[in-house]
Amino acid sequence: MAMVECSECHKEISSKAPACPSCGARRGSHPIAKVFLLLVVVGVGIVVIAAASGSGDGSSSSFSKSELCDQSAEAAHYIAAASTTSDDVVRVTDQVIADRKYPILGDKVTASIGAVVAMSRGQKTPDEISASIKARCEQ
Repeated sequence: MAMVECSECHKEISSKAPACPSCGARRGSHPIAKVFLLLVVVGVGIVVIAAASGSGDGSSSSFSKSELCDQSAEAAHYIAAASTTSDDVVRVTDQVIADRKYPILGDKVTASIGAVVAMSRGQKTPDEISASIKARCEQ
């Protein structure tokens, strides 16, 4: 049995433990699986953004892709910077949605961005998370 470091609280835990006994964080999956999951979540977010901007509800408001990408990146940075734990990410994301802080994104896209932040938190800085979301959005 080998000891590894918890990605959340940085305490040593057994490599066979499914979650950290100290903080409850689940042991991470293989790094390639995390990257794949991140790409899937970002891809879903982009599809939702495209659908939201293309689905006419009779209003004359439309937003450019650049505006959507900028607001997505801003939301990701805010959520990442304002949260320190996984529970914080959920709380901050819920508050952003309740406050309609990023109105052109909508609830589902904001929730998707929160999920990306939750997966990246602790591995990337808020600036790195924001930049990766913006880059994926602009593709």
